[in-house]
Amino acid sequence: MTLKRVRKARISRIVARALCVLLLAPQMLNWSMRLALAQRQDRTVVVIDFSNRSSIGSPLLGRRASSAMTLQLRQSDNWDPVSQNQVDQKIADLRLRPPYDRVQLQTLARALDAGAVLLGVVLSAHVNKNPAQASVRMVVRLMDVASGELINGAVATGNAQHIGLDSAEDDVLLDEALSRAAFDARQKMERYTIPEGTVLNTTVVGSTRTDALLNIGTRQGVRLGMQFVVLRGRELVGYVSASSVDADKTVGTVTQNFRGVKPEDTVRAIYTLPEGSEAADVGVIKPGQPQPGDVVVPDKNDLPRSHKKSLTGPMRIFAGLLLAAGIYALASRPSNGATSPYNTSAQATQLQVGDPTQSAAVRVTWSRPHQIPANAVIQYQVYRLDPTGTSPQLIGIATDANREVFDTMATTTIPEYYTGTINTEATLNTTPLTIPPLVPAHQYRYQIQTIYNQGVTFDTSGGTTGGTTTGTTTGTTTGSTGTGTGIIISAPSKATGVVTPVLPPTPTAPADQSTVDLTSVTFTFTTVAGADLYSVQVSANPTNASSYQQVAQFQNPSRTAGRSVSLTVNLATRFAGRTVLAWRVGARNSSDSSAPIGGYVFSNPLSFSPQ
Repeated sequence: MTLKRVRKARISRIVARALCVLLLAPQMLNWSMRLALAQRQDRTVVVIDFSNRSSIGSPLLGRRASSAMTLQLRQSDNWDPVSQNQVDQKIADLRLRPPYDRVQLQTLARALDAGAVLLGVVLSAHVNKNPAQASVRMVVRLMDVASGELINGAVATGNAQHIGLDSAEDDVLLDEALSRAAFDARQKMERYTIPEGTVLNTTVVGSTRTDALLNIGTRQGVRLGMQFVVLRGRELVGYVSASSVDADKTVGTVTQNFRGVKPEDTVRAIYTLPEGSEAADVGVIKPGQPQPGDVVVPDKNDLPRSHKKSLTGPMRIFAGLLLAAGIYALASRPSNGATSPYNTSAQATQLQVGDPTQSAAVRVTWSRPHQIPANAVIQYQVYRLDPTGTSPQLIGIATDANREVFDTMATTTIPEYYTGTINTEATLNTTPLTIPPLVPAHQYRYQIQTIYNQGVTFDTSGGTTGGTTTGTTTGTTTGSTGTGTGIIISAPSKATGVVTPVLPPTPTAPADQSTVDLTSVTFTFTTVAGADLYSVQVSANPTNASSYQQVAQFQNPSRTAGRSVSLTVNLATRFAGRTVLAWRVGARNSSDSSAPIGGYVFSNPLSFSPQ
């Protein structure tokens, strides 16, 4: 009788339900974390050096094209390209050698925790003299790491034209054309939505053929004959070809069956370039066909049958409700990625031309975390790392209104800053911190942490908000959701690519206020440590920095200092009729994450006059 009362008691039912939830919570959280990891991984892209099939035979053109593409992807929230330095280091660690086959690319991407690999080919590149213009045509393809198949791509063009410039600006024009082609490619890929759906049912036709019913059709972009890859999570299951297409349904024939296609498997269309494109046969990976180095899996008929059954009916609904509750619970609080800054970028620059103490610097920028409102940010703390991403050194603090910090050659002091364990309450440290200057020609990386008011962050009820923006006290938020207190320090952002601050080169000839023959002007300057690319620029209006035009370029692969370089250029046509001109020379490290655009450190300009 007593046992029956206990079973009927309300508290007994509540305890039993709570125990059920606790037993299922670990699995629910595991599913949620896997989903979040897959979403992050799908955004991460490894960009491989492009192949160069143009008439311009420079082996650096492919690297410059891939760098331009990486820069464009980094400027979009839809992509998270791995830095070129990380890719090069991992290729060396894995001892991979180009040309890479599909298995090598998958191995490289998995080692970098990436979900896709971007491949490209420079189809054509032309530079004309009069008028000075350049055009580039390229094809890019995005390969899914899980299946090894293409999921996106584009054929893109880029054109650049500078009135009055001659062939001395070939590299400048090509870089601009490459940048515009990369922008065109990124836009086309972001506009394209690849058809993706779910297997609803499978049917065996005859003794050898299997058909799969898909929940997508012509409204989702499916076409007759379209090839699909079948995935179970991130595992390759097989291939399907669309044999009958309706508005919202498709019947596909299973052409290869590695793991047994079954209901609830995911199908994703395999990308192909538009018919008639002259680039359609460049680097094609044929759907479902083994490539060199691939592991060929036996057909389903050769595998032992499995008698395991999946969850059905009420259990599946119950599991789905629990999963939704878990995702909601996780989304209700900040995660490391949601509170950390993103789009972090570092670029070599200079604060004041000609000042030896300020000539080498690095500008660090970032975007505010998605989940932190502007009024909740107390400050950002910027850390300088060595090239391996270790030994963090706090070097600057910024507000949300000015998300940038300059790392310079000057010794500075930070009066107050926050310390503490990631995603816990931060402690205000009022002991001044001395910041050591950066060293020219050394390589660095940078990370940023968010210091934010947790109370303001969690105020979703429109309640009364209190707190400080100076970071000296703890804020409090009151509303229908309760009270939240505490100043929190986020996880560090993803580290920037490697950047190399350099001193400006020293110009020597033509000397200041000298007179020269414009038909044969010899520019002489001295190289600096850490820089391998130099740009000689001339202007008829030296007070306007944008008026400078590149007239010559020099490469110093050894990156050594003290080398005297002389370059002779004919300026008679370009600057005819000018009475006073000015010239300067800039230096940079072409392997920095900011390459191939920007990053030059310039000398003081010197003036000269035509004879």
